[in-house]
Amino acid sequence: IPWLIIALTMFSLGVYTTRKLSSSRAAGSVLIGYVILSALTFFFKQYGFSRMVVLISGAINILLLPGWRLAARGILRSPEHRRKSLFGRRTIIVGTEGSGQEVLRKLRARVDDGYDVVGFIDVSRRRVGEKVAGVEILGSIDNIGKVIQEQKASEVIFSTDNLSYSDILSVIGRAGHRSVNFRLVPNSLEVIIGKTHIDQLDDIPLIEIEYNLNRALNRSLKRLFDLASSSVLLLLVYPWVAVSRKSGDEMNQIRKSILLLPRVLDGTMSLVGPPALPLSASRNGSAESVVYLGKPGLTGLVQINERDDLTAEEAERYNLYYAKNQSLLLDVEILLKAVLGTTKR
Repeated sequence: IPWLIIALTMFSLGVYTTRKLSSSRAAGSVLIGYVILSALTFFFKQYGFSRMVVLISGAINILLLPGWRLAARGILRSPEHRRKSLFGRRTIIVGTEGSGQEVLRKLRARVDDGYDVVGFIDVSRRRVGEKVAGVEILGSIDNIGKVIQEQKASEVIFSTDNLSYSDILSVIGRAGHRSVNFRLVPNSLEVIIGKTHIDQLDDIPLIEIEYNLNRALNRSLKRLFDLASSSVLLLLVYPWVAVSRKSGDEMNQIRKSILLLPRVLDGTMSLVGPPALPLSASRNGSAESVVYLGKPGLTGLVQINERDDLTAEEAERYNLYYAKNQSLLLDVEILLKAVLGTTKR
C-alpha cells in the first residue's frame, strides 16, 4: 500500500511521464503520499504503521527520490555527459513553413541529441503525403493525436506562425498524450510561459508547454470539487430556485447558474471554466470546436470580468491565464468573486 500510494502520486504529478528528472515534483509527490498514508492510519486501523517507521521511511524517500534526480541532472548537463542516445526521441514538427524547416535543419545537425524527426504536421490537410526537405507531412492539427500514437512520438515541437497560443493549447488538449513533451519555438515570451523549462537549440529556444488544467491530478481534484459542491447545492439550493422560477420571480445570474447545476453533476459543465461559445471557423475555413481550455463553466475569469468593451483578445488572455494557473484555491476565489459581484449588482 505505501509504495503504491507514492507511485500513484508521482505518476499524477508527471514524474514518470513528462517530468522524469524533476526533483521538486518527486519531493512534492513524497510529501503528498505521506499525508495520505497518515490519513490511512486514522480511517483504517489495519494500516496503523509505527510512527517511527513512517518517519524514517519518509525521510529516506524524501532524500533518495528527489536526490538521485538532482544527481542525474547534474551529471547529464556536464560537458562530458552531454551526449544523449541516438535513439528514443521520435520527434514531430508542427509547421512546414520556413521556421519549421529551420528547426528540422538544426535538429539534423545535432546528431548527438538523438532527435529523430519522423514527420511534419501541417495546419491543414491539403498537403498531407507531400515531403518537405525529405520529411513527409503525416497529417494536420485535426488528427495530430492519431499521428502521435501511430508514430510513437515522444517530442512535438510547434514552429509555426499560423497557430495562436490558444490554438496550440487546443491541439495539446485534444491530443491527450501525457507521455509526450510538447515544446514551442516562440516569437515572443508572452502569455504561455509561466514556470517552465527552456532548452536551447543553437540560437532557437525550445520552451516546454504545460498548463495546470492539463495535469491529471488537477483535473481529478477539480472534478471531485465539482461533484461535491454541486451535490450539496442541488440538495439545499436548487429546489428553492426552481420553485421561484416557476412562480415568475426575477432570475439573476446566480439563480440562472444554479439551474445549470445538473449539467455540472453529469460532467458536461464545470463550476469554473471558460464561457460556453458556439463553433467558430478556423483559419483554413473548416469548423472546429472552441479551444480546449476545460469544460464550460457556470462562471470563470471571463464571466466575472465581463463588460461591454471586453475584447476577444482580453477574453483569450483570461482563459489562458486560468488554464495555466488552475487550482482549487483559484476556483474558490473565482466563485467567491462571482457571488460577491452579483450581490453588489
